[in-house]
Amino acid sequence: MVKKFRMLLVLLVLLPLNGEAQILWRILRYEGGIGLGSVHSHTDIGPAQSEFSNFFNGSRPSFSLDFRYKLDPNVCLKLDLGYVWLSGRDVEGDSHMRPPPGDDSRHDFYYAFNTNAFEHTIRLELYALGDGRMRTSGAIYNRKGMLNDFNTLYVYGFIGAGGVLHQTRMFEAGNKANELIAVKGYDNNLKWTPVFPVGIGVKYALSSKWVVGGELGYRYCMGDFLDGYSDDHFSDYNDYYYILSAKVLYRIRAGRGGLPTFTRYLY
Repeated sequence: MVKKFRMLLVLLVLLPLNGEAQILWRILRYEGGIGLGSVHSHTDIGPAQSEFSNFFNGSRPSFSLDFRYKLDPNVCLKLDLGYVWLSGRDVEGDSHMRPPPGDDSRHDFYYAFNTNAFEHTIRLELYALGDGRMRTSGAIYNRKGMLNDFNTLYVYGFIGAGGVLHQTRMFEAGNKANELIAVKGYDNNLKWTPVFPVGIGVKYALSSKWVVGGELGYRYCMGDFLDGYSDDHFSDYNDYYYILSAKVLYRIRAGRGGLPTFTRYLY
C-alpha cells in the first residue's frame, strides 16, 4: 500500500512539471536574429590541391538574417537569408599558372576572383541540448506569476536545402583591371545554384528575450561556377564553402492564436 502511494505521489509531481515545460517552449517558439560571419571557399581557383590552405584562401565576410520556428522543444524550422562574399586566388606552384591569353612571354600568370552571392535556405535544426528538459516545480514562475526559468545552453545540428544566386568577376591576380574575358571556361553571368547546408551550432540565453550563439556550417553546391570558372582539366569536383558565424537572436512571444505578437510579454 505504501509503495502504491509513493508511485502515485511521483506521478502527481511529474505531470505538472511536464505541463509547465510544454507551456514555456510554446510561448517562446519564435526567434529572429542577425549574424556576421567569415566565408571560406573551396573552388577551382586557389590552392585546390591543399584542403587546409584553401580553407584560409580569400576569407571574406558574410551577413545573415535568421527566422526560427520551434516545431517542438528539440526541433526547429529555420529560414536563412544572407549575403555571401566569396573570393580566392591562385598561389605560387598552383596548377593554374600559365601564360596570359595572347602573351606567351610570361609564365607568372595566376587567376583570382570575387563573387557576390545571395544565399537563401530552409533548414531543420535538431537539438541535443534544448528546451526538452524537466524543470523544478514552481521555478518556472516568479512571485508575480511571470516566466523566469528557461534553458540557457543549446547545442544543435542542422541540415537543409536552398540556393545561392551569384555573379563573379575573374581577373589576373594582382591586376583587378584585367578581367579574364578570353579565358576558356570563364562565365560572368548571373547564376543560381542549389546548395545544401549542414553544420553544428551553440546558443546561450542571456535572458528570456536575448540569445547569442555561434555556428559552423558547410555548404555543398550542385555546380562548379561559384568562382566563375570551370574547366574539364582542373574542375574535378563541385565548389563548396564554409561559414563560421556569430549571431544575436531575439525571442518573440506567441499569442493566443499561436502567431507572434509584439504587444505583450509574460517576462
